[in-house]
Amino acid sequence: MPVLRQIQRRYGIDFRENLGDLVANNTDLERADLTGNVFFAKGQVPPERCAVTYRKTAQTGTGSGTFTAALRVTNLSRRPLDAWAVRFRYGDGQEITGATGGGVAQNGADVPISDPPDGGVIAPGRSRMIEISGKWRDRNTDPSAFSLNTTPCRSR
Repeated sequence: MPVLRQIQRRYGIDFRENLGDLVANNTDLERADLTGNVFFAKGQVPPERCAVTYRKTAQTGTGSGTFTAALRVTNLSRRPLDAWAVRFRYGDGQEITGATGGGVAQNGADVPISDPPDGGVIAPGRSRMIEISGKWRDRNTDPSAFSLNTTPCRSR
């Protein structure tokens, strides 16, 4: 503890401050403009564990058409996820046309869905439901490689 007190006296840094506080104190950035944990993109701290359930709820067409699906993302860690993004991969060229419960930014086969602008904390042991609508052609297989803030999720 004496070393921490020396740092506090010499540099004016309180050992209870975090990196975001130090950045705000030494730049023109406001603390409120920085994420809670500046080590993770958009504050998306990885959970220890997570689970996902993906279920097609409707499908039209025979060689191509539209579909809807329900995606349930569950935070199995001990801390809430204030900022989050679930990512997965479509293997057959499906294209998402809309989603409720999160913002979509599809890039080819890779699909990230992030927390909505109005918030969307996923509390420990709780789930978030996302309704997806999209188009398919040839085949409409379920996606793979689910992750939540970079943590691979088990599929249920």
